[in-house]
Amino acid sequence: MYIRETITKNKKNNTQYVTHKLVHSFHTDAGSRQRVIMNLGKLELPKNRWPELANALETRINGQMVLVEEDNKISQLADNILQHEDYRKRIKMKEE
Repeated sequence: MYIRETITKNKKNNTQYVTHKLVHSFHTDAGSRQRVIMNLGKLELPKNRWPELANALETRINGQMVLVEEDNKISQLADNILQHEDYRKRIKMKEE
């Protein structure tokens, strides 16, 4: 999984909005595909830290144990994102 930054533009007033999404990449017979797992809103995290957050979220979503100690800031951010809404239920629905 990785984090994708998306920039959208309001055509009425030319305002740009930045949002971030957690994306799962997978292969099919037709080639590579990506599926948005969840919207993260706007992240106030440096881009070089996005892989750490993506790994922390993936670990929690899959119900795995944390084998490598995570940075406290990343850990708290991942917990806050997942507590905001019941994402596990939504993810299971998407996979079915």
